[in-house]
Amino acid sequence: MEAELEAVFFSPQSQTVSEGQAVFLQCVSGNSSPPAHITWLKDNTLFTKGTQIQGQYGGGNQRKTLGTLHLSNVLIEDDGEYVCVTHNALVNSSLESKAATLTVQGRQPLSKAKELIVDFRKQGGGHASINIDEAVVERVSSFRFLGLHITEKITWTVNTTALVKNAQQHLYFLRRLSKLYRSIIESFLTGCITAWYGNCSVHSHKALQQVVKTAQYITEPCSPPYRTSKDLAHPSHGLFPLLLSGIRYQSIGSRVPTGLQITQGPDNLTIAMETEVSMCCAARGFPAPTVQWFKDSHLLVNSSGLSLQNKGQLLVFKNVSEEDEGSYHCEARNERETIRSQPAYLLPAVMEWSFVLQPTNQTVRMGDSVTLFCRPPYSRPPATVSWFKNNRLLTPKTHFTVGPNGDLIFHSAHDTDRGVYFCRASNVHLYRSVTSRTARLTVLGKTSHMT
Repeated sequence: MEAELEAVFFSPQSQTVSEGQAVFLQCVSGNSSPPAHITWLKDNTLFTKGTQIQGQYGGGNQRKTLGTLHLSNVLIEDDGEYVCVTHNALVNSSLESKAATLTVQGRQPLSKAKELIVDFRKQGGGHASINIDEAVVERVSSFRFLGLHITEKITWTVNTTALVKNAQQHLYFLRRLSKLYRSIIESFLTGCITAWYGNCSVHSHKALQQVVKTAQYITEPCSPPYRTSKDLAHPSHGLFPLLLSGIRYQSIGSRVPTGLQITQGPDNLTIAMETEVSMCCAARGFPAPTVQWFKDSHLLVNSSGLSLQNKGQLLVFKNVSEEDEGSYHCEARNERETIRSQPAYLLPAVMEWSFVLQPTNQTVRMGDSVTLFCRPPYSRPPATVSWFKNNRLLTPKTHFTVGPNGDLIFHSAHDTDRGVYFCRASNVHLYRSVTSRTARLTVLGKTSHMT
């Protein structure tokens, strides 16, 4: 093999980085025999800083060399043009790559720092400014810290206004995902509430209560509502107590339901295995009821796969399996009576991958009948079968139908029916589908003879 050195195969690329970041510049030599050696130039001067690595590029019979320049902590003085130089000592030849510009931007000033002064003196005086890196820190009248808006006068109007606005924005999602009432709404309404709610203005109280009522209206009756009440034991006399039973902490003048009721019972569920799902049993009455769950008439308790939450009103299946299939109901009871919900059936959805029967090539004379068979995989609930012709979803027509078992039945074959067909089985509860092999349908003319 003759000694040679071809032009640089890949040149380093220009980059813009901030001071202190890491930089990688890469270069690939042309074919070289013996392998090329790579060095780096910065502004036409040999560059020896950083870590310089080189090795074979691509493996196999490749005769190219990959060179990498690594600067782990780039500085302002590293700004400039970089060129990689490939050397072949045997032919005493060197070739340069195209220049790459490295632009290093200085560290950004500390612009996010703010100064908030809370002065409790009756007669406040002047306050000297704070300087950081010779820059004056901006003084503000309020700022947001860990989700809480704090003002220099320790009033909560700004915080309440922001809280109400944020909660109102999430009411749209609450209407779509009412079961996530706790995670979406409660986090906004309960953060630091014992610290600031009692000191809110009357206007802020009303604004918060309006959001609470709207959320309660959307999620009623399965989700526990909030109510405002006065707790004389608390210094601020203002709390949002949770009401799981519908009666605790209510004011004396409020109306309390006396008869025991299940306002929402469990519904039938078909769910994919290895997923989490829950059944709801919302009950109310006086005295406050307790809720128990039963599967196939057997009492349920907390276990590794089941969780009873919200005082038993929520039955959570942590990881649905075949063993969870069955009939469920809840019972609400208090000192006066016991009532039982309607049963609900939990069906774990499954679908195998292999078709029982797949379509095969068929030849038919025009006007005759023919059937393309398709028996979908075992599925619970039964899979839905769709047919495709030439990779397009087949739309129903009068001369062919899809049978209840999935077969495509042509009552009278037309010349336009010729093509390539396949069927697809899907289980909507699994968000999964399985496609059969393809089959060609050939339609012969009326005067033609089948061979």
